[in-house]
Amino acid sequence: MSVKLAAPTSDNAPVFPIVDADGKTKVVPRTDLIARADRPKVVLKRNGVDETFAVLGLKVSADPDRSHWPLVVAPPRNVWDRYWDVHNAPAIVVTPEEVVGPYSAVVEYPLVDVGIGQMLRGAKVWLLVLAIVIFPIAISLPAVRWHRLLRALGVSVPLSRAFVITMVGNFYNTFMPGSTGGDVLKAYYASKQTHDPALKTRAVVSVLFDRVLGLLALVILGGTMACAAFLRAVSRGTYQVDPAARLCGKVALASAGMLACAAFGFYVVLHPAMRSKIQPLLMRLPGKKHIEHILETMEIYRTRPGLVLWALLITLPVHGTTILSATLCGIAFGLHIKWLFYFVAVPVIVLVGAIPISPQGAGVMEFFAILLLRPQDPIVSHAVALTMSIRLVQIFWNLSGGLFVLKGGYHAPTDDEKRELEEIDSTSR
Repeated sequence: MSVKLAAPTSDNAPVFPIVDADGKTKVVPRTDLIARADRPKVVLKRNGVDETFAVLGLKVSADPDRSHWPLVVAPPRNVWDRYWDVHNAPAIVVTPEEVVGPYSAVVEYPLVDVGIGQMLRGAKVWLLVLAIVIFPIAISLPAVRWHRLLRALGVSVPLSRAFVITMVGNFYNTFMPGSTGGDVLKAYYASKQTHDPALKTRAVVSVLFDRVLGLLALVILGGTMACAAFLRAVSRGTYQVDPAARLCGKVALASAGMLACAAFGFYVVLHPAMRSKIQPLLMRLPGKKHIEHILETMEIYRTRPGLVLWALLITLPVHGTTILSATLCGIAFGLHIKWLFYFVAVPVIVLVGAIPISPQGAGVMEFFAILLLRPQDPIVSHAVALTMSIRLVQIFWNLSGGLFVLKGGYHAPTDDEKRELEEIDSTSR
């Protein structure tokens, strides 16, 4: 069972002052403690037969190598056995040598699980301030990128107006599901920047294309760093025993698959020969006018490969700033994460946060953060602290877009305005 410390204590302390069930303080030796194990089950040989046992924890010993600590195990237990009828599943202590197959403690759970409150009290404030101060890079460069994409389509929007619309979209992102909900509002106001129906459509499509480029850059950055971490572990010969390295390999493989699918999609849509074959099929789908205008806009971008490459490259420092900000927050809170792993975990966390399930990806980001950080930092509160840092820094600057909303002229589109946005394609014919 877990107990509360009566006073701050380090993991290496010889004794631990705890508060028992009666509310009294008592001191227990370090060797009386049970550490959390890094696996739920092990196989033991009993009477010549391999049997599976549930691992309850590791019996703390003076040996600094946890691979030598005895295991506290019990027969496989269901929920009833675990919480109500524990006497029917007695625990036993076994040595690591009794485990069938290779055994080593690859993830060391701390004896003291620090909570959010304790982390906040012990955080390095200057690093948190620095994480906030550098973030405007991540919100200003996307406005520059979108401005150039609009200009290539013949939509004349001043850079200052593109920045304002981007900030207003970011402001509404704070309250809409996922981290991309404000794109609807951004598309609406983009269509208002011209009276030409065809240019209105192009302006709307530019928002979609801008978002796709942002996501592709995120996948490229995260996949590249994951591949680098994986190859680094392979060169050191630690791949087999390092779960973080194996996770990096999976992330790199998934990123490569996503980029391959994106490259194939762009090839099919943009290559003249392929496009001539699939366009008749696409025109049979619902919303063929939308599809036609998307293809026309993509054709314009196809003739500007330098611009598309520039837009993709300028997005890398945007995501790099987000990762650096998260890294500073992690260091401020004392997370046990190697700096290279931030470049693997943060892009995945931000990517799943864009899924429109909950405002700012609440709950979704935390779930994936716990899974991703477990090989590096198994403390759940640390994973929550990291996701909250990413979210709160973004919210802080997103709310600054509310200043433009308060000045007037910008609001969330009404139902009639949304229908007007959907009818842009039909009016441009």
